[in-house]
Amino acid sequence: MRKFMCKTKIRIIIFILTLIIFILSGCGICKNGIVKEINTYDNKYKVIAFIREGGSTTGFSPQVSLIKANKKLSDSDSGNIFRCNKSKYIDIQWKDKNTLIIKYDCPDEDVFEKCNNIKDIDIEYVKVQE
Repeated sequence: MRKFMCKTKIRIIIFILTLIIFILSGCGICKNGIVKEINTYDNKYKVIAFIREGGSTTGFSPQVSLIKANKKLSDSDSGNIFRCNKSKYIDIQWKDKNTLIIKYDCPDEDVFEKCNNIKDIDIEYVKVQE
């Protein structure tokens, strides 16, 4: 009986350790590569264009986010203005102090989010040739 309980405890410990290793190995798979950063005219926020790479199981995802100027984009952040898939191209520029232009080349069926206005900033989109 004692031998059985000892083996059971060892199996439980091995299972828990394996589970912890599995969970920790999944952390940090996604990476955000910043393509361009531009501040808003009042310097309270910045617009960041970046390519999100999800590892070997997913492709590249061009995204755009608006965040506070003093914050940094982390690898766990995803786009809050624009998100698409299957491309490595994204560009941003100001048309005027209240209008942001986002240039992208994703197929229409791969665009997941396309915000037209955020924090009093109008957003225009230009699809370039794929």
